Amino acid sequence: MKIDIFDIQHGNFSLNGGIEHKYTKISQSELIKDFVPSVNKVAETYANAIYKDGKLTGQEKMNLMYHIEDIMQKLILVRTNFINQYPPSETDEPIEDVELKKQNKFLLTADSYHFVIKGYFSREVYKLSTSFKIWLEAFRVKVKEFYGLLGKVLEDRVITKEETVELSNKIDELLQWMIIACYKLKFENIPN
Repeated sequence: MKIDIFDIQHGNFSLNGGIEHKYTKISQSELIKDFVPSVNKVAETYANAIYKDGKLTGQEKMNLMYHIEDIMQKLILVRTNFINQYPPSETDEPIEDVELKKQNKFLLTADSYHFVIKGYFSREVYKLSTSFKIWLEAFRVKVKEFYGLLGKVLEDRVITKEETVELSNKIDELLQWMIIACYKLKFENIPN
């Protein structure tokens, strides 16, 4: 992932970047299936990093960011694919607008190669990002919630527009968690 702009001020954030070409060739189902192993890779990388001395060095932080950004790229594409299933008609509000009004704190615009994310961190996300260990535990809970919702949505093998919005909101929440982790790893001294 190439991040061109990464700015956070007073809880507001803006992230602008590009998605690596290799990810655009992966199917939606493969992107979703690879999500949990990718999260487990973050956990494994973290465990290996703190095993010897209990600290995260600069290179170890970069490795964690690499794996988190890998997940972010996949999730951005999954979300974009869900949204693209329902292009707006002349009478509908664009699904992005519906979602933004509903959540009122996160906006992602993306195509297969470029994305812009703007929003505001909730207090919960910021509070649970005081250490990487606490962040990782909370993030894994959010991942389970996402898969629970996805399983429920896929039961009837039809994804409605409302379910698409619900899935997109859950993906946005996951992205928000990953953005703050990357920010803290890169710009702040996040404790282990």
